[in-house]
Amino acid sequence: MKSGFNGVDFEDNINFDRMRKARLARAKKYLKESGLGALLCYDFDNIRYITGTHVGEWNRNKMNRHCLLIDGIDQPILFDPACPSKRQRVSWLPSENIMPAVGSMRGSIPAEAGMVEQEASEIISYLKEYGADKKVLGIDIVDIPLY
Repeated sequence: MKSGFNGVDFEDNINFDRMRKARLARAKKYLKESGLGALLCYDFDNIRYITGTHVGEWNRNKMNRHCLLIDGIDQPILFDPACPSKRQRVSWLPSENIMPAVGSMRGSIPAEAGMVEQEASEIISYLKEYGADKKVLGIDIVDIPLY
């Protein structure tokens, strides 16, 4: 068994690229087997598992970061409040799959701002674009305004 967390040229250590690919492949496999057309995730652990990304604990319970995994498309779509940074620093997701995050932040943004409607419209547009709009959408957790 190989061990060690530091990147060196004389040991394999942890192959993060292989780990990200294996996690995504597993999520896509179970999505297909579930019969769902897509999976919308707000839970930070699920987002990290599917996308291999993290934004920090400060944002964990704000419900404005999410990802959409659609059956039949290669990569998930990440909605992230640090979108510009992610587009520069996350090489394993296409930059066009990393979008700014909107949402109600658990109802803290006034309803008249229209953020929930904008978020729902964005999600629906991706589902339509990839032909999943007539299929069942799975959601791991959701805040009350979006529900």
